[in-house]
Amino acid sequence: MAEHMINLSSLVSAQHAFMEEYTQITKEIGEKFGLSFKETDLLSFYNSFPEYDTPAQAVKYRSYSKTYVSKTLDMLMAKGYIVMKQSEDDRRYQHVALTPKAAEIGNELKSRQHEFYRKVLNGISNDDIKKAQEIITRININLNCE
Repeated sequence: MAEHMINLSSLVSAQHAFMEEYTQITKEIGEKFGLSFKETDLLSFYNSFPEYDTPAQAVKYRSYSKTYVSKTLDMLMAKGYIVMKQSEDDRRYQHVALTPKAAEIGNELKSRQHEFYRKVLNGISNDDIKKAQEIITRININLNCE
């Protein structure tokens, strides 16, 4: 197993830089639309990952507390950015649906995210990107994430 150990300091450093820039972009967009960071961040999550449309998925994949997600969703509902829809399959679950009002901020988020991704992936070949995605998929399988 020792032969598979790698120095993770560069990964930790890259993750930190990635999150710093993501946070700055999110704050700027939030300010433009009069939203807090947490409101903008949660809208970004639901906008970027429409397959994850429940509060529980935001808790799981963004590592937020249930209270944080609940309060932020309440604020977004009050401002007209989301509506909650009860699951047809299981009445215990609610799904988050973005409203047309959220479309403008969603477009801005996607545009800025694409600029950011281009910066992050600058100088990396499509073959290397594909290989990295394969490695990430394998790590997810190893960790039972998929």
